[in-house]
Amino acid sequence: YRSDVPFAGFWYGIFMQAILLTWLYNNTKASLLPVILFHALGNAQVLPTWENPMSAWIFVSIWTLVTVAVIVVWGPRRLVRCRTE
Repeated sequence: YRSDVPFAGFWYGIFMQAILLTWLYNNTKASLLPVILFHALGNAQVLPTWENPMSAWIFVSIWTLVTVAVIVVWGPRRLVRCRTE
């Protein structure tokens, strides 16, 4: 189905989304609902996706910018779940 999409771009995009999903989970008090909705929006192609090799790179660029923005604004410590003891 997506055989024309570059392999490296596909996996890099998945990696960026994994970072965002982790951030979302950790910053919603471990709620899965926002993570499920975010993932469902991607599956429904509401969020940016790709249709050809050129749009695949646009897709990867958008996810990279969003991921970097999340890390810059909220800091890398928000990507790790902290235990309060």
